[in-house]
This record gives sequence, structure tokens and C-alpha cells, in this order.
Amino acid sequence: MAVLSQELQDAQTRNQVHTDAVDSAKRSMPGLLTALKHSRYETALQNQLHRTLSRLERIQLQRDGEFVAPPLQIELSRLDVSHRDL
Repeated sequence: MAVLSQELQDAQTRNQVHTDAVDSAKRSMPGLLTALKHSRYETALQNQLHRTLSRLERIQLQRDGEFVAPPLQIELSRLDVSHRDL
């Protein structure tokens, strides 16, 4: 009986430790709106870094005397299909 009581107490202790860890993790996570805002900032910074590195690469190639074609820019637009005749 004492062994079962000890096992139960150990299981309750492990459960409490797990619950405390989950609660701590929840408190350390930002809210959804904050996470979405950070995601947008991260995307903007990644795009800016990509553009800057591409520009640097082009400048370095030009400095070395290599031919560098003009950068290709493509604009995409979305068609509004809600008023399309079928």
C-alpha cells in the first residue's frame, strides 16, 4: 500500500511540474496579434535584405567589368472573378 501511495504522490508531483512548465511557456509566448505583427516585420526585413544583397552582387559584378543585365521586375495583380460572366 505504501508503494502505491508513493507512486501516486510521484505521479502528482510530475503532473504539477508539467503543468507549471506549460503555464510558464504560455506566459512567455506573445499574443496572436503581436506574433502576426512580428511576422510582418520579419518578412519586410527579409525582403529588404534580399534586395540589398542582390544590389550588392550587381555592383560587385559591374565593378569587376562583367555585363550585368538590368534587374527584372514583375508586377502581379489579382483579377476580380466575382463579376465574371460564366
